[in-house]
Amino acid sequence: MSLLHPYFIIALIYMLIFSFQEVYGHQVERKWLYYLGAYLIIIAGLRDGVGPDFGSYKGIYIYSDTKDYITILFAALHLKTPQPMELEWLFVLINKVLLNIFNAPFYILTLVVATLAIIFKFKYIEDNTFYPFTFLALLFIPGFFVGESGQIRQNLGSFIAYFALRYIKERKLWAYLLCIYIAGGIHNVCYLFLPMYCG
Repeated sequence: MSLLHPYFIIALIYMLIFSFQEVYGHQVERKWLYYLGAYLIIIAGLRDGVGPDFGSYKGIYIYSDTKDYITILFAALHLKTPQPMELEWLFVLINKVLLNIFNAPFYILTLVVATLAIIFKFKYIEDNTFYPFTFLALLFIPGFFVGESGQIRQNLGSFIAYFALRYIKERKLWAYLLCIYIAGGIHNVCYLFLPMYCG
């Protein structure tokens, strides 16, 4: 039987220790949550050849360079594009900017996406749970491995949409719509969150 890599075991033990403390002890200082976030960003963002969709996203990174900026703009405005656009406009734009402007290697894309996803995830968790470490520990295997270390596009879009739920509570329609538009630019499935504002 094979175990998880020690990087992941360390993160899981860390979450379990603080989960026990926050449930049975006293409230844990937020800095410990932020240390965990930084650690998760490093292990998800700097991975190489790891994850079920790693090869696909590397291909998308190269593919994004074939699209013109005008095509991306037209896709963002939901107009007919001069070139076929098979992916969501904002994800292609992020890829293209990293590749064209910064000439960044592929791991910088995974680092940027992991950073954004974990920031939005942690803001959502802070807003919606009293036990953030317990929540993260419960979601670690399905959430972190499938999300930040696998299907990075859907994960990032989804957590931007989850973050937008704060604007439903605050009844800020335009902020909510902007977040869903950005999330939909990463992954189309996020447009399914639109009707939630009416609930």
